[in-house]
Amino acid sequence: MSGRRFHLFAKCRGAERFETLVVGPGADRLAVDSQGVPRLRDQDEAAEEGFWLAPITAHGQSYLVAVSRGSSRLRVNGWFRPGVAILAERDHIQLDADTVLHVALFQEPQISLATPDLAGKNCPVCLAPFSIDPPTTVYTCGHCGVHVHCEGEDKPADERLECVMLAPNCPACGMPVVMKRGYLWQPEDGHE
Repeated sequence: MSGRRFHLFAKCRGAERFETLVVGPGADRLAVDSQGVPRLRDQDEAAEEGFWLAPITAHGQSYLVAVSRGSSRLRVNGWFRPGVAILAERDHIQLDADTVLHVALFQEPQISLATPDLAGKNCPVCLAPFSIDPPTTVYTCGHCGVHVHCEGEDKPADERLECVMLAPNCPACGMPVVMKRGYLWQPEDGHE
């Protein structure tokens, strides 16, 4: 879903801090530049060696698919992987003796006004319909895409529908409701 993106915290031997690499929504090629620093590039079909990364969602969970090309093999969590590896948050990738990447998810809450395609559909919590006139504010789950009322202080307290605040988890998929932007996890010496 659009509210979640994979970030890789890259740490090379001798570096004092992590460098953050943002994985795009399509396939990216993971390469090490001439200074030994990992970089993400648009997919380059001509390259015979290397790794390609692509985010996927299955059963409400986000994963990163890593494909090795040529003789290159990823070491994930200390183990060499075959041509295709499924990576999750908190996994670490070792590209060589000097370079380690930590997999993290960055989330942004998806709060917006109801769109015309939501008009008349019901909130799964209170069963009241969403409207566009007057506009209803909705939260969209970053895991499964379900919409829930999320009215703010712009409405009087007795008129607000704050269904998203009634439980810490999505009513459809059970995953945590994210109401502030940030990392779900990051390595201890990572940065914000």
